[in-house]
Amino acid sequence: DGREPFAHFALGRVLTMARELDEAIAELEQAIELNLNFAHAYFGLGNTLTWAGQPGPALDRIDTAIRLNPRDPSMWTFQAGRAIALFVLDRLDEAADWAHRSTQSSSTGFWSHGIEAAVLAHLGREQEAAAALAQVYRLKPNFSAEFVREVFPFKVADHRERFLEGLRRAGLPE
Repeated sequence: DGREPFAHFALGRVLTMARELDEAIAELEQAIELNLNFAHAYFGLGNTLTWAGQPGPALDRIDTAIRLNPRDPSMWTFQAGRAIALFVLDRLDEAADWAHRSTQSSSTGFWSHGIEAAVLAHLGREQEAAAALAQVYRLKPNFSAEFVREVFPFKVADHRERFLEGLRRAGLPE
């Protein structure tokens, strides 16, 4: 249904993971146009913009998602999305703060800890980075550099390599 915001949102998220980022952005923008209060669509758009190499506009969308639904049960995803956008912008102290916030939820995922590990390593906080990476392995034992390349859809190769460099500094083997 072309008038159903959730359908556009879902398609946008699938297209993001398929690395069809321009198409994903269009679908997520359509979801928002159909429902200006759809927090997850704003987050999805922000997340996709980060992967597409547009972290500045991404922050605006993620901030809107947080403002629209400050008690969302998946707030950790919004916080982690903000952290990765800040990482790409090289605002590492802020990225570390948001990554840490995202790890505090009881339902947080492995990628929050992975973002925290990469950021902390770039800040020279190796012990904390190694501890964050240990949490990644606790939640996802088969986490690897290859997995990051497959699942984190960075369009800008330098962004992906910088993220992987942080994970390597934290202890991730190639």
